[in-house]
Amino acid sequence: MLVLMAVSIAAGAQTDGAISADLGQKAVSVVTTKSVLDSKVLVPTTGKPLSITGKFSVGRNRPEACPKTADSCVAVFYSVPDVDVVCEWTVLLQGDVPTGQLLTENDDAAKYFVLRLAPTEAAAFVQSRAVAEDPPIARAAHVVGDVVIRVVIGTDGVAEQIFAGSGPAMLKGAALEASKKWRFKPCTVGERLVRCQMEITFTFKGAGSDYNPPVAMKP
Repeated sequence: MLVLMAVSIAAGAQTDGAISADLGQKAVSVVTTKSVLDSKVLVPTTGKPLSITGKFSVGRNRPEACPKTADSCVAVFYSVPDVDVVCEWTVLLQGDVPTGQLLTENDDAAKYFVLRLAPTEAAAFVQSRAVAEDPPIARAAHVVGDVVIRVVIGTDGVAEQIFAGSGPAMLKGAALEASKKWRFKPCTVGERLVRCQMEITFTFKGAGSDYNPPVAMKP
């Protein structure tokens, strides 16, 4: 299961880049919008998922990965007390665009977080798909409707985690089985292959399902 984090930011002033608290908060917002903590991944020293009660902070200096432009570019960190894990991202903030861009992430960020695809991005990552067939029992009972499936895509483009969300219980099994056959284009942050997630909606009408373009998981 994927969970969102409670955001607590400790913003520091950036001596050579004049990073304000407001700009730091925007950079953190980019990370929390584009990344989600994966509760399936355990911290080796604790045997538990990385805590959602950690703190975000921003760096004082402009990261080396930043382009040589006038755009603001910030290092964002997520750390948890007493756990030897520090997740780091380089975030590019272009003008007044609120979403920003993730330029890099370190090993810890790639391990404990999953990239969340925006609705406008998700469909482009689908390479092949399978249609879900109505189960005979559902067809006999005239059960129809939408089933939402949340998919976590591995760095090889294969779904490594699949979760059933909303929809008629009688149809979820068919949607899950069809989702396992889908293949995806691997996601990247900078030059790093990363895991990512999207939602797929199957619309059952009593004679096989239609495919609705995948959309990003809603916060």
